[in-house]
Amino acid sequence: LGIAQYEDIPLFYVTINKNKWYFTNQTDQGGYYYLNNYGKLDKIIKAPGALFSGYEGYASGRGYIWSRTLPLLKKHIILGSGADTFMISFPQDDYVGLYNHGYSDQLMTKPHNLYLQIGVQTGVLSLIAFLVFYAMYFISSVKLYIKGRYKSYYARVGVAILVASVSYIVLGLANDSSLTVAPVFWVLIGLGITVNRLAKPYIEEETI
Repeated sequence: LGIAQYEDIPLFYVTINKNKWYFTNQTDQGGYYYLNNYGKLDKIIKAPGALFSGYEGYASGRGYIWSRTLPLLKKHIILGSGADTFMISFPQDDYVGLYNHGYSDQLMTKPHNLYLQIGVQTGVLSLIAFLVFYAMYFISSVKLYIKGRYKSYYARVGVAILVASVSYIVLGLANDSSLTVAPVFWVLIGLGITVNRLAKPYIEEETI
């Protein structure tokens, strides 16, 4: 225990694992407030977790971020928080949780998961639309190319685009959408749909 002061506000601190936690109850609001790393007095909350609670260290610490992000989806069923506003939606005042899992000196700006990012920022309905759209492309492509006829140029290009898109979808489980990669994905999907239509008559002709 110790005593300190910040901008004329008397504080006391507790040292835990060589880390000092500063508190005060000398505010107009009453109660105890924590002085965070940014010089702001804030209440400490325990953010609700889901699915990965108890496994916060999973996937290089992503388990903590995912477990605290999943409950946010209930607030954004129809409308999301807005593009690139994950940092505002995430419970940054879960100071104990952030500290325990190695994020005490960071602001959570992204969920490290494409699908959680879409669900929170543009809404769960938007996420469902995205998944349905891709599923339609994926299923139609598999039905077309599973016949194993790749003699035509269009068929070979179509398979290559399908494999590339699957890679993006799988990597999205542990990575965010980024401006450098997402446009390429959407261009490939557009090309893939067109190439499928061009390849279909050739494949059907080869199977006769």
